[in-house]
Amino acid sequence: MLLWPYVALLTAVLAMSSGGLWFSILPESPPLMKAFWRLFFTAILQSLGFWFTVRSDASLTPEFWKRYWDSAGHLIVIGASLGMHFGAWGWSVDNTSLAHSLLLVWTTPLLMVLLAYLRFALYRNLYPWARLSEENEVVEATHTRLAVSVSSQTTSGAPPLPTLKEALGTVAGFVGVVILMASVSAGSADERDVTLAGDAAALLGAAAIIPYLEGGSKLRGWMPLFVYALPVTLGAAVFLGAASLALEGGDGSTAAATPWGFGPGALLGFLGSPRRFGVTLGAAAVSGILGHTLVNLCLKHLSPLLISVSCLWEPLLGSLLGWAVGVQGVPGAATAVAAPLLLLGGALVSLGERREVSSSEQQNPHLRPPPPAASTQTVVSSEAVESRGEKITGDIPINK
Repeated sequence: MLLWPYVALLTAVLAMSSGGLWFSILPESPPLMKAFWRLFFTAILQSLGFWFTVRSDASLTPEFWKRYWDSAGHLIVIGASLGMHFGAWGWSVDNTSLAHSLLLVWTTPLLMVLLAYLRFALYRNLYPWARLSEENEVVEATHTRLAVSVSSQTTSGAPPLPTLKEALGTVAGFVGVVILMASVSAGSADERDVTLAGDAAALLGAAAIIPYLEGGSKLRGWMPLFVYALPVTLGAAVFLGAASLALEGGDGSTAAATPWGFGPGALLGFLGSPRRFGVTLGAAAVSGILGHTLVNLCLKHLSPLLISVSCLWEPLLGSLLGWAVGVQGVPGAATAVAAPLLLLGGALVSLGERREVSSSEQQNPHLRPPPPAASTQTVVSSEAVESRGEKITGDIPINK
């Protein structure tokens, strides 16, 4: 088992937890525009990795680029989902209570588990012939005629279900977040009013990140890191920039979004002052490169559900970082209660995933090397023969 993807995931979650801190010191700029700055600057940094990969990776053949351009639509959708996640959550923070916004935006693991069960149920209903079936064969052995019942169960093509450990780990992690958010609600003196629109936006943000995680897991199986990450990040930045210009007209406390100039609400506003430039660069390098780009690296080696559950640590780590830099109070008793639940949730999902990986060759026959062409063996269990009144010791390999 590879350990470095888990180290990379831990680093990514810690880096992403600092995302809110970077822009908390730029209150004059609208939130969607600040998210655009971060992703746009992240794409600039990723372009260096893209250029190096294109120049040095010999696997990027004309056949690869043809397949890559054929997948352009998927990259656009994944980028838009990332942008929608940031945008919907950012809007919800201003339109509902902070506790509701943070709680609902971190329902992603629960939504992924529910979606997996829904996919499986739909598959079983739409393709009833793919249900578990019993097949009986009569095998004739050389020199001895034995009627042997061989049963096999097949679920070819069925979408995978979460393991019990994954489901329990997801629930445990989410309970930890609920405890954290309850303490946030109780300790907030200037809590915004809860609104249905704000809650719906936070839930939309939770759902929007699912295509980003699941789609990235599939494409990263054959795309190099920066060749995948650059168009996704740039697409998300374009989505957020357009959303900011359309929705953020200024509310008195923040500047209005504008495509012109270098002010606090401009598309290139991060170039308007050394302070905004430094904050944007820090957010892009830490939350962008060490955060989301490392998540894209992990998507090739870890399940989207494990990554999603690991991201439940962000509220806890973010509060600790906020306390460390002096922008938030001392973490309370809820932190001590929530931390073990978050740790337990991540551990259960990780253990559940390892069990699935270890048995992946059994669940996916195409992963196994093909048998020799000259001979194929069927192993007949001695219990099946004994059930017909014959006494045979051991299993019978029969060439056919």
